[in-house]
Amino acid sequence: MLINFTLSNLWSFKDAQTLSMLASTTKKEDFNNINTFLSDDVSPKKILKSVLVFGANASGKSNLFKGLSFFRDVVTKSLASMESPILQNGMPFLLTNSEDKGNSELEIIFISNNKKYRYGISFADGVIMEEWLYWSSISRETLLFERKENHVEFNRRSFKEASSFVVNGEIQKTRPDVPFVSVLAGFDGERSSDVFEFFNKIKVITGANDNISMPETMSLIKNDPVFVDWLSKIIPSFQINEILINSVDIETSFPKLDHANEAMVSFFNSIKTITKNRKAESITVKKTFNDDNDSVEFPLSFESLGTVKMISLLGPIYKAIKNGSLIVIDEFDSRFHTLLSKFILSVYHYDNNTKSQIIAAVQDTNLMSTDIFRRDQIYF
Repeated sequence: MLINFTLSNLWSFKDAQTLSMLASTTKKEDFNNINTFLSDDVSPKKILKSVLVFGANASGKSNLFKGLSFFRDVVTKSLASMESPILQNGMPFLLTNSEDKGNSELEIIFISNNKKYRYGISFADGVIMEEWLYWSSISRETLLFERKENHVEFNRRSFKEASSFVVNGEIQKTRPDVPFVSVLAGFDGERSSDVFEFFNKIKVITGANDNISMPETMSLIKNDPVFVDWLSKIIPSFQINEILINSVDIETSFPKLDHANEAMVSFFNSIKTITKNRKAESITVKKTFNDDNDSVEFPLSFESLGTVKMISLLGPIYKAIKNGSLIVIDEFDSRFHTLLSKFILSVYHYDNNTKSQIIAAVQDTNLMSTDIFRRDQIYF
């Protein structure tokens, strides 16, 4: 579970900005507790399931989410990205008179495998300048390792996995653009694997593009009966009885070639052979249309854009709930009526028992309603 995410000197952010998933502890905020988790193993005790981020255009919402996605990629993909270091994509805040832009910084506090970690990096010009990892149980925080460029100090009792990679205080087998925690996770280090696993389960998508998430929903409809059952309880609210995926043969036709040479004929015959057994998939929805419950199938494209988007998002949301992961959705409420946004988020709150969390960027101020959200779930 995410507790805090902080970034500074990155893209449009100069000073440190923190997004917190901590629930308020004041009694006047003690309502809609279905929107929170209670943690018995670590502190803090109450963590939010969801947060809505409001803001005008160009206010930084997308860059906030971009920072989280960027941090995930640095941890999970830097080791394999040798020719184009991912850190080079992190641009510092440019609107300053100083030629020295300073270091950019990312830090995250989270719970993984019932342990609380605080992990961060400081970088400049595509190189890690500092890196740190702490962990804690009830209250006391313990250093696991701290890196300054190529020098590392680590806890020899609690972080033994670093022993083989540090000689005389210097990192071994680690490029300047690669997090030390990523290298250790690649060798199944216990604490570093907790960190890697948390980042690897973060999913960032944009609600403005259905094509990104629809394949995931289609795959779940075909392969996950539990998802189909879950979906069947939701879609009747949209006058849909069933969602079907149909396979159709791909018909390949070519223009008549009066003067085709032998090579051209051979080329087209090869294409026909390749596509002969290929199939395409189409999505249809089944509806009843009279008192006798007669049904009819329509292509999904006949439905409203809001309904199509709703179906495309339900797959990633279900998967996040199933895996207990963090899902971040930019432009969540685009093409959604207020009631549809509230409905989807209500389903998420009530069905979510796996420590999954959702962070969504929205514009609809009607969502700022205490009938479904707590005040500590709203950010500007």
